[in-house]
Amino acid sequence: MIISKFIAVGAIATLSVGFAVEQPPRDGTNSNFENFEQESDTSNENLLLENETIKTLVESQDVGQTLDESAAAPDEPTLTVYEPRILEEADLVGDISTNEVTASFPLPSGCAASADRASLSCPSGQIAFSSTIVDAAGTLLSAEVGVDADFLYLTTTPPGDAQFPVIFTAYLTDVSTPEVLEDAEDALAWMVAQDDSDGLSQEELEREERLLNDAVATGMHDPSDDPYGVHNSKSEVSAAALLNTPGSGLLTVVPVASSRPFKVQIPEGYRHCPSWCTPKARHDYCTSPAVNAWATRQGAADFRGPCARHDMMISGIAKKSISRDSKRSQRATGDKVFLVQLQQNCRHGFYKTSQLTGKASCFTATAGYYAAVSVTTRRWDGK
Repeated sequence: MIISKFIAVGAIATLSVGFAVEQPPRDGTNSNFENFEQESDTSNENLLLENETIKTLVESQDVGQTLDESAAAPDEPTLTVYEPRILEEADLVGDISTNEVTASFPLPSGCAASADRASLSCPSGQIAFSSTIVDAAGTLLSAEVGVDADFLYLTTTPPGDAQFPVIFTAYLTDVSTPEVLEDAEDALAWMVAQDDSDGLSQEELEREERLLNDAVATGMHDPSDDPYGVHNSKSEVSAAALLNTPGSGLLTVVPVASSRPFKVQIPEGYRHCPSWCTPKARHDYCTSPAVNAWATRQGAADFRGPCARHDMMISGIAKKSISRDSKRSQRATGDKVFLVQLQQNCRHGFYKTSQLTGKASCFTATAGYYAAVSVTTRRWDGK
């Protein structure tokens, strides 16, 4: 399965939560966090979120290495995401509206803020970044962005109606593909909003598998075969809007008694043969550098099922005698199903309350997967 170059930094580590700070995050006088703290009302509580379990230098080098790889294949978009920082309501002091919260992310190695501080100047070129803060309701919160010589800072004061926990992260991409940042944010917001409510039923998954297997056996894919009812949706509708549309038929409520959704399994008809099958990317589960499983110290999520089904969907569309634009439109619909299935397997792998940070990490990574394949779909030649 082709996924544009993507890496989530420090996936194997657990994440720290917010803590009250009385000092800036590091020594020195030229710090934006210092400026945020000094400019804030003295009645505010200032909290800093950072990743204590991964060394700053390691996180910086990992992000920088991924961005540098883009220079070797400039036709492929690069998407990188930091491990999320998590804000729990228990971390706040007193009235929510008096808490100013800042998350810090080390700049990628070799990168510096551009003159307007709206992008980063890196060895691989100009890099755009998102300021992604999402509460548990899937609401994107406003952020004040700060950049100094070493860190990117995202600061917000959670509104009184904010739902917790709140996820802070930043996606980075080449400035030539800024739309990928919006795709990733929309996907993450949807994943978080649907965390404990909806999921694909076992019957729906089995029906989709039968259709995919039949398509492989016959070499034909009938466009009327639509197990989730999304093919007639407008292609320009974002994933977040489409999947939240009442009556879309895409999602089925998981029984209330179930706190763990069904796992999306590998279809029996899928051929895993990357060494000899062509094209290789449709026979290798999740194409490197994407991973087949998302593992943290809290658990793991298996992505082979969603990736295999996505591969089979692309193969079926590629065989059709229809226009390239029609193929792209149908593949974009399949990408939305891919998003739903990735989210479901994140929830299957990280279903316990104690696995919150692992699930947040899984969501941020897979939202990036979806955004990356969306870019690939828009550029697809239909073959």
